[in-house]
Amino acid sequence: MVKALNRANAAPIELDTKVNLLYDKINALSNEFYGNTAKTQVGEKNKPTINDRMFAIQKGIEYSPYGPTDFRLATMKIINEQLPSMGSRFETIKKELDTLAKDLQTAGASCRGIKTVFELN
Repeated sequence: MVKALNRANAAPIELDTKVNLLYDKINALSNEFYGNTAKTQVGEKNKPTINDRMFAIQKGIEYSPYGPTDFRLATMKIINEQLPSMGSRFETIKKELDTLAKDLQTAGASCRGIKTVFELN
């Protein structure tokens, strides 16, 4: 999107601000789902993410001949509480991305491929 904005005939400050705000929202959602990658690289402790919790459940189910344990059920409950909020934020970001892509095209920017990043088939 930044490249598209740079290629626009006119680069209004408003569009630049929208691109940066959307970028920040995407990073915040990514950090919530995957954790802070900078902290992960140096081995610092992070609070468990949804991704961590789902991985733990998947590994527990894959390698255990037993049914769900209390730990896995509690972990799944936490995931079920967090996912709806993240899903609605993701949908909001998708809508904002569509609007921003149209605004960029109106400003003369080439937005090929921007929408396909968030399309779910």
